[in-house]
Amino acid sequence: MDPDNKAAFVAGVRKGTPLIFSAAFFGIIFGFTGAAGGIPFFWVSAMSYIIFAGSAQFITLVLLIEQEQLLAILVVAVILNLRHLLYGAVLHDIMTLKGIRKLLPAYFMTDESFLVTTLVHKEDPKLRPDFVLLGAGLTLWVFWNLTTIAGYLLYQVGEDLLNLPDTFVIAASFVGFLLDHAVRYPQDRGILAISTLVSLTLGWFTSSSVLLIVVMVTGAIYAMVRMAVEGDK
Repeated sequence: MDPDNKAAFVAGVRKGTPLIFSAAFFGIIFGFTGAAGGIPFFWVSAMSYIIFAGSAQFITLVLLIEQEQLLAILVVAVILNLRHLLYGAVLHDIMTLKGIRKLLPAYFMTDESFLVTTLVHKEDPKLRPDFVLLGAGLTLWVFWNLTTIAGYLLYQVGEDLLNLPDTFVIAASFVGFLLDHAVRYPQDRGILAISTLVSLTLGWFTSSSVLLIVVMVTGAIYAMVRMAVEGDK
């Protein structure tokens, strides 16, 4: 590898490494949820190394567990990933790879790797963003896939000890997303505690699809309220 490209790649790995703990946590939840929903190991693992799309994977997994129609699954997954068009627009002018060679860094595009790439570019514009993205994305990809497997095996090992409805397990899995937010934003812990209680309660009595809709709608409303409040300050 060219020394300049290597330097950019290493910068991406270095900046992406602190994010692996979050990726690992969610990877375990993803694998655990897939196992709890009865999805074969091959499909759960393949979703991580083929799709590699975080939230879209979770939504797709839940809808598969609920045996929703394929068209509905595709539409939801595409809508969730439309933000990547914005990421691509932001990075388009600073990328150096052209044509089909852009596909490799595009595959490793996630919220985290996009963040790392833009931050590194601001700090050192001489480093090639393509290879920064590759370094950060590949680092997250490796840990996401390893922990997906670990999460699946964890459920298999403890299956005899668990006697919970699948919907409750899925609800608990989504609640795992709130932990990272609670650590970063202490001011939100009250609403997060209420959300956790409501989600786990719904997990006992509703289908995963209903639970998913409730979580997405309430999350969107809360985000808009927060944006409005922050905008008034």
